[in-house]
Amino acid sequence: MIFRQLFEPGSSTYTYLLACPDTRRAVLVDPVLDSVDRDLATVQELGLTLAYTLETHVHADHVTSAARLRSLVGSKIACPEMDGIPSADIGVSEIKPLTVGTVTLKPLFTPGHTDAHHSYLVNSPDAVRVMTGDALLIDGCGRTDFQGGCAETLYHSIHDKIFTLPDDVLVYPGHDYHHCHVSTVGQERERNSRLGGGKELQHKVVDRMTTNETSFFRDIHPFEALRKSILPELMARRAAERQVNFWCGAASTGQEPYSVLMLIAEHFPELLKWDIKFIATDLCSEVLARSRAGCFSQLEINRGLPASLLVKYFVREGASWKIRDDLRRRVEFREMNLVKDWPSLPPLDIVFLRNVLIYFDVETKKTILAKTRRLLRPGSYLLLGGAETTFNIDEAFEREVIDKTTWHRVKQG
Repeated sequence: MIFRQLFEPGSSTYTYLLACPDTRRAVLVDPVLDSVDRDLATVQELGLTLAYTLETHVHADHVTSAARLRSLVGSKIACPEMDGIPSADIGVSEIKPLTVGTVTLKPLFTPGHTDAHHSYLVNSPDAVRVMTGDALLIDGCGRTDFQGGCAETLYHSIHDKIFTLPDDVLVYPGHDYHHCHVSTVGQERERNSRLGGGKELQHKVVDRMTTNETSFFRDIHPFEALRKSILPELMARRAAERQVNFWCGAASTGQEPYSVLMLIAEHFPELLKWDIKFIATDLCSEVLARSRAGCFSQLEINRGLPASLLVKYFVREGASWKIRDDLRRRVEFREMNLVKDWPSLPPLDIVFLRNVLIYFDVETKKTILAKTRRLLRPGSYLLLGGAETTFNIDEAFEREVIDKTTWHRVKQG
């Protein structure tokens, strides 16, 4: 069997190319829209014909290139049958595997990240592989705290469908954020910190099984927009009252709010003399505890933090780095579930709500955006994720592109 693991750094997504050496027909598992050219070039270099694309799951954060590839090369779209996708050419299930020449991909029903998620088991002469999508990651698992997710379901999917495979089966995840490429079932069963131990599966398991992906100065353009345009404009607008309020929703382990504060300290130190309220919220109490502590591993530091800022704003504590107390104390971390009743929040000037709405249905998005809109002061800014929009959801917002980043503002008048 021909096998290639391909990585898309923007979303930290793995795509897998599998092909029959006899027929030269291939399938791409979880192809990413931004990587169409790369994938087609790889297929061509290997002298293959792309016969199928195959999805582990269908989700708003899962931006597939399946339709684009079908239009370009005529490949057929395969996805879990229970998703009921009208545009799919083939539905797969545990009793309907996908065969490409001598290569057979056996679906394993592994819900929890979504309610129709499937992993794929492949036997070949050199190894047995399982592509686990957003179910099992290396020393982690897919997040379960959004629409269609269930921590208990995912826990049992992994233990009952994947951890029952032989120890030497190779695990190929759908994402990785720590430069890992492959693991084994035995290693994950023994070492995966989010899936071992007891089965107290309520609040504790939701905490442990949330991906909480973040990094310092993630997707640098929003921070450039803050530095070049947004903060200077807000400072001029609020000069009389000398007050600016920030909110980071889904703040995870704190890299986003601390990145904003370092940017302010570095480029607008006079703003630190103002009345600044900086609120950061997350669903997960475990990551909030880490956020409040302000301590980060070397690996977390290496992901996006310039060395000059590390030296200036962090102190070494053993194997970790801790952000300076004068910055850490400026952030108020709160536990908050966006789909439940919201705690009291002040009128806001800048809101970061990135990569959250993609997990909700339209009605829930409308509710969250409406609540957020009512908190925004005139002239304020809302930042969503790259795959998120207010378009056709809340028409009270207008979009404004600043330094390659789309911000959302409440229409005036």
